[in-house]
Amino acid sequence: MAKVGMIHRDIKRKKLNKGKSKKIAELKTAQRDLRKRYLAGEELTLEEMMDVQFKFQKQVPRAASKVRFRNRCSQTGRPRGFYRRFGICRNVLRELGSEGKLPGLRKASW
Repeated sequence: MAKVGMIHRDIKRKKLNKGKSKKIAELKTAQRDLRKRYLAGEELTLEEMMDVQFKFQKQVPRAASKVRFRNRCSQTGRPRGFYRRFGICRNVLRELGSEGKLPGLRKASW
């Protein structure tokens, strides 16, 4: 079983991302537009470029980033050996598979 604090931290990050998703999309669009202008050959000042970056850093916390999420088993909270298809870790998958509680899953034998 994973530490409860780690599980709660991950849940908190997901909620934070959900709340800030519109703001993140707006600021990323501003960054993309600025990059397009730069690649088109337009002269940009350092202040313009840094202003967009500072806005992003001030208005969106690091924890709201999708990259910081961790796939965890829904039953044990284990972060490793995670199967996306089932949303559980390998240990729980094996237990449930042996008990016949997962439809379409059968132990291999040849």
